Amino acid sequence: MSDSFIDTRILFKGLFPKAELTPELAAVYRDVLSPLDQDVLQAALRTLVTSTNNWTPRIPQIVQAYQAERERRAPKRTEEGASRSAQMREWEAEANRDSHMMRLELEKLPLDYLRSLEIYLPADRSKPLSQWSRMAIGMTWAAHRQLMPL
Repeated sequence: MSDSFIDTRILFKGLFPKAELTPELAAVYRDVLSPLDQDVLQAALRTLVTSTNNWTPRIPQIVQAYQAERERRAPKRTEEGASRSAQMREWEAEANRDSHMMRLELEKLPLDYLRSLEIYLPADRSKPLSQWSRMAIGMTWAAHRQLMPL
């Protein structure tokens, strides 16, 4: 295969010998098709020619065949990737549960006390506790637990 649009033009002329393109229409084809991945485009043209013979494929048909070829070549989602995604969703849910639990515990404490805890996090703790980030909640909870162990 080739990265060159010239090679794609040669292939096009060979696959569709009766295609009649005016110079203006050929320029439109070039403008639309030359930025595409030529290897994928050439495979799409080879697939497209099998659907019928001796005609001039229109740009939307070529683009549709191109997209189908790109989709066919796209890496398939593996079971391993799916299980990693599931694991990430589980971790996210666990972090949300933990953050919620910490926030509930911190809401029982005076806000002035929470703001006085030294945490090494550039967080805007002047906001209401309900607007603190999970990181600010976690760091404040940890600082509180360090002063007030279970």
